[in-house]
Amino acid sequence: MPRILQEVLAFAPDVLLLQEVDLTWYEQFWKPAMEGRGYVGKHTLKRGRGSSEGIASFALADAFEIVEIRELSLSLDRPDLPVPLARLLGAHTSTRDAEIPTVAQLLLLREAAPVASPTAVPRQVLVANTHLYFANEAMHVRTMQTALILDGLREWSDELQPQQQEERQRAIGALAASAPALIVAGDLNADASDAALQLLTSGLVRADDPDWLHGALNWAPSLELPAAARESAFELAAALIDCVDERYNAVQGSDVEAAWAEHLRHSDAARRGAHEEATLEGAQRIAREFHLLRKAVQLPSSARSRAHKLRADARDDASARDGANELERFAAAVVRDAAAGRTLLESEALAAAEPDGVHAANSLRSDRFHIRGLSWFGAEGAGAAPDGLWQRKASDLIGIVARLGFNALRLPLAVDHVLSNPSINRWTLTANPELQRLRHLDLLERIVRLAAAQGLLVMLDMHRLRASVWPTTHGLWYDEGMPATQLESAWRRLARTFCSHWNVFAADLFNEPWGASWGDGDQERDWALYAGRLGSLVLEECPRWLILVEGLGVGSSAPSPAFCDLCFWGENFLNVTGAGVPRLSKPERLVLSPHLYGPGTNSRMYYFNRTVFPNFPDNMGPIWTDHFLAPARAARAALLVGEWGGRYVGDDELWQDRFKAFLLENSLSSFYWALNPNSGDTGGILLEDWTAPHVEKQQMLSELPASSVAQALASVGPFECLKHVGAAQLEEEEDDVEEAEERRPVRVSPSVHEKRTRAGAREDTDEEDAVLLKGRAQQTSRPLAMAMDGMD
Repeated sequence: MPRILQEVLAFAPDVLLLQEVDLTWYEQFWKPAMEGRGYVGKHTLKRGRGSSEGIASFALADAFEIVEIRELSLSLDRPDLPVPLARLLGAHTSTRDAEIPTVAQLLLLREAAPVASPTAVPRQVLVANTHLYFANEAMHVRTMQTALILDGLREWSDELQPQQQEERQRAIGALAASAPALIVAGDLNADASDAALQLLTSGLVRADDPDWLHGALNWAPSLELPAAARESAFELAAALIDCVDERYNAVQGSDVEAAWAEHLRHSDAARRGAHEEATLEGAQRIAREFHLLRKAVQLPSSARSRAHKLRADARDDASARDGANELERFAAAVVRDAAAGRTLLESEALAAAEPDGVHAANSLRSDRFHIRGLSWFGAEGAGAAPDGLWQRKASDLIGIVARLGFNALRLPLAVDHVLSNPSINRWTLTANPELQRLRHLDLLERIVRLAAAQGLLVMLDMHRLRASVWPTTHGLWYDEGMPATQLESAWRRLARTFCSHWNVFAADLFNEPWGASWGDGDQERDWALYAGRLGSLVLEECPRWLILVEGLGVGSSAPSPAFCDLCFWGENFLNVTGAGVPRLSKPERLVLSPHLYGPGTNSRMYYFNRTVFPNFPDNMGPIWTDHFLAPARAARAALLVGEWGGRYVGDDELWQDRFKAFLLENSLSSFYWALNPNSGDTGGILLEDWTAPHVEKQQMLSELPASSVAQALASVGPFECLKHVGAAQLEEEEDDVEEAEERRPVRVSPSVHEKRTRAGAREDTDEEDAVLLKGRAQQTSRPLAMAMDGMD
């Protein structure tokens, strides 16, 4: 810090504006250091979340007098928003209610009176010091915050005008009255091309500026965005992309539907185009399925992003023309396919654009959905983030998972992290600077959204009680310092945060309760009893999720039916046959989830001994059947293997090959441990460079089926983005929307600390809202549950 001060003072500034200044550093270092050099100043804390940092402003007393300092909240939930901003935010509850703790300092500085002219009127300057909201996808938020700052400065400037007139009338030889100079400075998290800077320099941001478009936060105002090209195919594709993207994220769906209907009603393309009937019919068919293009099938370059780029950068240059022609050709092909009765899954345009190898070998041709998943650990540990983000971009790692043919991720978590939602050490995210200011849950949401963009499902796994402690002393879901109620609170928070994310499909209640019992009625140790209560609690918050319950370790003392001194932690379901399964409020959501490993992890298990079992690993099938497969089938319970893996050398390679065959023989899905190369006793799918795959492991796992998430979504009835469009129909739909809004139940909002208004997340889960998710999330889990149980 002294070095920074030395650099600053080398410029001999009259005014010094600082951001991200910790209050302690301000009081103990900056304030005394600057006051000792003739400066006066003030520190303003950010609002909310217990932040101890903020902004600080200093003025050299010999140059300027600080007449007044005002603090301006830049949160968009202010009741006194200027009318234009209030109108923009009127239909966007997630933005209006968001807790955005950024602030600005507004300073009125008065020039020190010149000695040679004691009667001259000192000039005044209005200065704004700020640190705008940081999220990379929130330039529209920063633009609105900039508008708030300018509004505050102009209002103050207007207040000063009469006062300045009076002073100048009294002054001898005073200049004509003029408004004070305005200066806006600070960390704007923007560059010269961004909308916030355009607003400052020109006073205007165009309605079609790309910074109004949706980022991952889904906080864009509803503005009409003109297309860069006028061909009917381009218009249709671009408008449909907007429509479906809005509806896909369950944000003001009915408003978008009405807006799109209005667009078609007045569109030359719809009324006069050569493809009039085909366009209207194709629009309905494309709209029902376009989410597959947007979220699951993944064009090499997102059609929606390309459309928005063309809209923003439609200049008369070769690149813009080439891009427009490319998208027009694609859009025309999609419309042509739709008019011919082809779905997007059958579309020639889609087949030409689909990435090689991602789905070709994994087409879903039955009602059974197969998961080939990976665990990606790290967020449950001290770093509070999935491992590897210090070396690779999160999007790159998730892209690798998809390219290798996996269709699901399991994210291990810790109770204390979920409840405290800590900030993440930036060194943990060295390769992801855009993520470095996120908190734990915000980062997890970003990971979930990136997975959704690759068509990957996500399962949340409560892996530890405390990030710093594993394993626990007693192998239970609570301990002396952390009661079970904290586990329950953590799951409530996770459900409220992630239920609205369509690709989060399951909750793994607690990892490997090796010290518990099963079905003996012991209130302190009976895992089956407690898992039923905990799972039902989670289902209250998110009724669509699957609830995974892992098995025991040794279980009860011998000779209890639950006793198994040869079971891996999480593998023991022996007492399911006698005591039954956990009783959930929705029994069909239950999935039993064993964990098991080979001799590379624990070679002391007697059934790995080749001397005793010369037929190893063929002796393993009956053991696995006894430990979990037969009990699950006897209870008619779904089964999903939650962990298995190893180094894949020597006997461990033989064991894994045999278990892969066991999965295939019994049509079981599984999550492999792990993506990470830094799992000490197992290694991972990736090598130490976090890039190259372990070729032998990958070849072995590629033989397991992995259903296409895109096709699974289509098979359960995709949602409708828009209905048949006609003048009479439009009026009926508008009436229906108004009636639906009047019938909408009133809900009590969660506390500020429970609100999750990031990236398409919704704060309520009303039945009406759930309808918007059908065909993606709400209906997806039923075929999953049917497919994972290993039964016809």
